[in-house]
Amino acid sequence: MEQFVQRFIQKYNITQQEADMLLAESVPVEFSRSEKIVNEGEINSDLYIVSHGVWRAYRLKDGIEMSMWFAIEGSLAFSVTGYAGEQASKLFIESLNRSRAHRISRHRLCELFSQSQEWADLGRRLIEQHAMYAETEWNDLWAVSAKERYLCLLKKMPELIQQIPLKHLASYLSMTPQSLSRIRASLGR
Repeated sequence: MEQFVQRFIQKYNITQQEADMLLAESVPVEFSRSEKIVNEGEINSDLYIVSHGVWRAYRLKDGIEMSMWFAIEGSLAFSVTGYAGEQASKLFIESLNRSRAHRISRHRLCELFSQSQEWADLGRRLIEQHAMYAETEWNDLWAVSAKERYLCLLKKMPELIQQIPLKHLASYLSMTPQSLSRIRASLGR
């Protein structure tokens, strides 16, 4: 079994059979480094399962990029406003390196969810787990000091530290790159 499938199963608390069902309905796609998957202002209602690489969602505020979240192998990635509301995205989603994913359109997912209770339950559980993960991540990041935020990220997603430019990590952790460098130096990293 591919590593991303195992991570997906663990992260979203689904079975191998459910993961296989979902992947069978998906289309494999590839993205180059820095390629935009979703642009602010566009409607993109597709749901992606990242199978290789790292993605970043960010907003622009006064010309400054503010990283909102990262998606690693085995993670769902999508514009909530595009997927749930079929409205223009309020953020950008980009591939930080060469990446692969499995894409499923909202239209196809809605067809599947209406076909059987099994599909409907799977869809509900995926969204619930994704929302719970996102809320936990935000709570962990905002309830502690800058150093603790970095340590929390290091514990939860150590692979990000090596794959993501310092400026993106810093904006995600709500600090300057210089502050993050000082924290890393104080920890001997």
